[in-house]
Amino acid sequence: MVIQNQVSNARRLGVKELTVTAAGAKGDTFNGYTTWAKLGFNGAIGRPLPARFKGAKDLNDLHRMKGGAEWWKENGSTFNGTFDLGRGSKQVKFLNDYFTEREARPVGQGRVVRTQRIKGDRSTTRERAAARAARRVRRI
Repeated sequence: MVIQNQVSNARRLGVKELTVTAAGAKGDTFNGYTTWAKLGFNGAIGRPLPARFKGAKDLNDLHRMKGGAEWWKENGSTFNGTFDLGRGSKQVKFLNDYFTEREARPVGQGRVVRTQRIKGDRSTTRERAAARAARRVRRI
């Protein structure tokens, strides 16, 4: 996937952080506010949260909570996001988790999206188990 190549190449070139202005809101033509947040770009929530999300300090926290991504899709808006490229950073872990989960979900006619982890990051036992399970269900 493009974002994985961008992260790997930026690291190779010594870049420490990526930034984005993630534009959009519900009903808008732009969807960057949801797309970049799903991929791990982090930023301020910028609006009051319902009580069930009171522990969320930023977009990464919100997206990790049950129903957080859906709430952001309905209520979120343009944000200035950052992506820390450091090994083991919160954003890199978020992106790797996103692709591990996505790899396990069938897409289209029984096909599964095939992705790669960002080089140099160690996966947890849980992530490796999920990846093995994804390979068992892969059908072409």
